[in-house]
Amino acid sequence: MICVDKVLTAKEDRSKLSREAEAHRRQRLKDSDPSTSNIEEMREGREEDEHEDIYTYLEEDIPIPAPSSVEPHSKRARTNIVTPQLTAALDRAKLSDRNAALILTEAASTFNCDVRDVNINRSSIRRQRKLCRSRLAVSIKNEFSVDPQLVVHWDGKLLQDLTGKEHVDRLPILVTGLGVHKLLEVPTLVGGT
Repeated sequence: MICVDKVLTAKEDRSKLSREAEAHRRQRLKDSDPSTSNIEEMREGREEDEHEDIYTYLEEDIPIPAPSSVEPHSKRARTNIVTPQLTAALDRAKLSDRNAALILTEAASTFNCDVRDVNINRSSIRRQRKLCRSRLAVSIKNEFSVDPQLVVHWDGKLLQDLTGKEHVDRLPILVTGLGVHKLLEVPTLVGGT
């Protein structure tokens, strides 16, 4: 007894539908533009000719008219809107890069900005946030002046991990002095003991 292969049947049905959609699209293209129909006839004539070498014809030889309804625009927006202050606000709100992209897109459209002119996507926001954080870290290190009399404080704490899924042991390290209170680092410890 032989049964019908349902997976193969589904693939064949999908390929048949895609072929029909492609034929329908070509027919619409022929009907809408008479110069395109000449191009399609030339291509079909090439395919039917068995004696001609297929590699002698290049696709660049046939001019394809550009649609007149599409306005040309640049591929990517170049205006970056992520500033150090915006980075700090997004970090304080604990927004991911994807959520920040959603919020910034809606804010730009609310303020009547053309969203196509503003560089708002997840990867660009991520790069700009990392750049702002690194610049902030460098400026904090450069501005910190070490007085000769500082006291180092440290104590182990059980804090939430950066991913927010579990708690880890961390060791906050602080220095204090006359008018100076500085958090140096909060490294993760292998063991709390």
